[in-house]
Amino acid sequence: MEHKRSIQDIIPPARSKPIRSTHHAESAEGAAEKRGMREPSSKPPRPPTIRQGNGKGMFGIVTILVAVVLVVIVAFAVVSIFFHRANVTITLKTFTVPVAESFEASVDGVLLPFTNRTVEETLSKTVPRSGSEYVEERASGTITVFNAYSKSSQRLITNTRFESPDGLIYRIKNSVVVPGYTSQSDGTIVPGKIEVTVYADSPGEQYNIGIVDFTIPGLSGTEQFKDMYARSVTAMSGGFVGEQAVVSPEVRDAALNELRSEIDRKIRSSVEASMAEGEVFFLDTVAISVIEQPDRTVEGGALVTLKAVATVPVFSEEKLARAIAQEGGVSYESPLTIENEDALAIRTEPSEVPGNIRLTLSGEAKLVGAYSKEGLIRDLVGKDRRNVGVVLSGYPAIADMKISVYPFWRGRLPESPERFEIAVVESENPQ
Repeated sequence: MEHKRSIQDIIPPARSKPIRSTHHAESAEGAAEKRGMREPSSKPPRPPTIRQGNGKGMFGIVTILVAVVLVVIVAFAVVSIFFHRANVTITLKTFTVPVAESFEASVDGVLLPFTNRTVEETLSKTVPRSGSEYVEERASGTITVFNAYSKSSQRLITNTRFESPDGLIYRIKNSVVVPGYTSQSDGTIVPGKIEVTVYADSPGEQYNIGIVDFTIPGLSGTEQFKDMYARSVTAMSGGFVGEQAVVSPEVRDAALNELRSEIDRKIRSSVEASMAEGEVFFLDTVAISVIEQPDRTVEGGALVTLKAVATVPVFSEEKLARAIAQEGGVSYESPLTIENEDALAIRTEPSEVPGNIRLTLSGEAKLVGAYSKEGLIRDLVGKDRRNVGVVLSGYPAIADMKISVYPFWRGRLPESPERFEIAVVESENPQ
């Protein structure tokens, strides 16, 4: 029996398609778009569009360049003006001079003049007192009388007067004989001398004075007046008129001992502080007198007081250096200073001339050319640094000078003195 076929047997069955959700399909299409995998369009691609610039980009670049240039110019100007300075290094002429000389120094001397400077300090301490009393006391002290007038002895009678530079009169109570002078082999006169005690002509504190020279008024108008004179050995003390406190000796002595050590330090510091620029003194020439003052009554006790009077010859450093240079044969005529005065040994001796000092120096003096720092800066201000040689010619003390200008491109030196720094270096080859 013939098997009948149906239409399904003739037409082959179509392939079945997987069933996918519409949402999934759309998501896949979106992902493809994101990855740039969209199917090509049938439309031809458009040509690229070329946009014409409006000049704004170029203007911005130019603006930045101009700003940078301006910043550089301003920075350059700031550095040139506000940091402009000069460092000046100078080497001064130096002379090493062996010295072992004695100099005759006098107040009005030509080669080596000096001035006598007096410095005073007073210290007090309050102590218990046992009472008070009214007193009138005359000052007294010891002097040395010199005879440079004659080889024969000279007699001074009782009550011979001695006058201080301030016109105060002191007297001796007894007649004295002053030995005659002697002569050394080189003709130098050594005055004869004797120590005596003198007493103030009147009571009072004004007669309490330090170390001074005295003249003898009774010899005025004679040849002896110039060559017979006196000098203090001790201060004049004890003069007083008024109510004086009474203090036990033990308490007073203890107070005085405490004051003495303190006043010595104080008076020496005051001497140094009194020196001006260009002045020099020597510690060995300082004469200090400590004068006990009358004990005064104060509330609750007594005031014990010491007065120190320092007398010191003060020299011009320039003139002392010139005297040393002259004795040492240094042929340099401009001003000099002494760099190492503390290293020189100093000795003073009485001179046969009243008021003079015999100053003996020994050692190796280091003399340095003197110059004015302020004057040098004033002459350098605003100069072209290539022309500083003209300035240097006016300073013979300067052996060498080097100038560094900051910033380096500035051709002129600063206009302000405050922008200069001066440094002095030691000469490697002292003369």
